[in-house]
Amino acid sequence: MASSPFDAVAHDSIRLHAFASLNPGPRLLVMGGVHGDETSGTAGIERVLAEFAAGELALLRGELTLVPVANPLARRRLQREGERNLNRLFKPAAEPADYEARVTNVLAPVIARHEVLLDLHSFQSAGEAFAMIGPRDNTGTLEPFARAAEEGQLALHLGTPIVVEGWLDIYAAGLAQRGAAVDEAAIDFGRGTNEYIRSCGGYGVTLECGQHQDPQAPEVAWRAIRRTLALLGMAALPPGLS
Repeated sequence: MASSPFDAVAHDSIRLHAFASLNPGPRLLVMGGVHGDETSGTAGIERVLAEFAAGELALLRGELTLVPVANPLARRRLQREGERNLNRLFKPAAEPADYEARVTNVLAPVIARHEVLLDLHSFQSAGEAFAMIGPRDNTGTLEPFARAAEEGQLALHLGTPIVVEGWLDIYAAGLAQRGAAVDEAAIDFGRGTNEYIRSCGGYGVTLECGQHQDPQAPEVAWRAIRRTLALLGMAALPPGLS
């Protein structure tokens, strides 16, 4: 019998850790491991899970979902991609053509159920951690948005002084500069997790926690999660963290 191209990953699953307070409040999703060689977000999330388990952290209101490893195949290989970049062409597909499309079909409805997304990443070259946000409020066709103030406030509370604005605008401008078609299919390829939550009425920030191997990057991720919870009134800050 011929083997399926998905046989090697047929038993993959994505761990979702959900916490729900009895008090209503924001619905926050924190993800790590969208790219397999970016482990700091996973470490930060696992630290938060350990705090919940030890009784050192309590959810005061709202709902929190933690996804330590969003792309199991890429993480198993410790490389950026499983079969392609999960943070591109992030939209559900009726007939998923590759591993990341199957992952997208699982994660997209999870993202859509939440109001706020914190997506934790890192980068290859040396450099300082930075946050990425979307466009300013607008009613245009590229990425209409009405929650820029909340998104910007979240980015400023993560503890990184550098904030990059308007990824999709930059991506579209890059296509045009290269003489490529700036049509719907080309733009869709530039859409990732944060663009997806904005399209569902929420808002999101990507935090690049530092260089992949920087020993401080997991600390940056953990601090960002705890500061986000505090900003949203979902949990108190731990002692010593402002």
